[in-house]
Amino acid sequence: MNVNMKYYITTLGAIFITLGIGILIGFNLNSNGAFTEQQTQIIQDLENRFENIKTENQELESNILNLTKKNENLNKYIENTFDYIIDARLEGKNIGILKTTEDYFYPNVKEFINKAKGNVVFDITIKDKIVEDIDFNVLNQEFNTALNNKEELINYICKVIYEDKNIELLNKFNEKGIIEIQTLNLDYENLDTVILEGGSIQKNESKLEIIDNGIIQYFKNNNLKLLGTERSDVENSYIPFYKQSKISTIDNLDEVMGKISLIMVLEGKTGHFGIKDTADEFTPLEIK
Repeated sequence: MNVNMKYYITTLGAIFITLGIGILIGFNLNSNGAFTEQQTQIIQDLENRFENIKTENQELESNILNLTKKNENLNKYIENTFDYIIDARLEGKNIGILKTTEDYFYPNVKEFINKAKGNVVFDITIKDKIVEDIDFNVLNQEFNTALNNKEELINYICKVIYEDKNIELLNKFNEKGIIEIQTLNLDYENLDTVILEGGSIQKNESKLEIIDNGIIQYFKNNNLKLLGTERSDVENSYIPFYKQSKISTIDNLDEVMGKISLIMVLEGKTGHFGIKDTADEFTPLEIK
């Protein structure tokens, strides 16, 4: 990240120096058509500086390519060894996943947990429809409820998942487009952790407050462990909100190291991990 920023600054510097040379030449040609010895020296100094910047640019480009190659090699190594790192770490643990965004995909998270011998008992997306206009009169008639607002609806959905384990009602919510079920296996006794998969393209504080905060408060009230996650490339990060809610976080769940951090946190580690400024550590994995 720092290398890229330096590269851009250097490039901009080269552009402005080039413009300066052009302006100086144009001014002198228009005024008297000749260069004084002092002006010629100034231009020569600017040209020398420009050549130095070009050389520095080339070196930075080479460094970026080398770092990119090293990163690719490291990722390949990790991909070839992570089975050993995560083997059986989640044996006997039941994990729930609630995705609170429709802007990003989170592929292979369930498969990664399964490789660590963990059991994903539900994987459900809370649809954006829930923050849109909902006719609660119609909804209450269909579901035989007495809900008054969206916050109560989120709380009710969490209750149906965790306490009632009512698959029929959840399938009905799925049919109405309020949730989307990827995995549903509620035949379990204890739920160990609920993972939130967040992040959005547009900033929407209201959605965060209704959906993510509602989920966090419900499961906290039921003394369940929560983990807030997102991809490394989200436009609008949910991590600051998750940290404020005092739950562990991972900000690079799309990367192999992020998934390894996921397993470590599900096993029992706590903290804020990843590659962004909001992370306290890169990974909870002890590298010796």
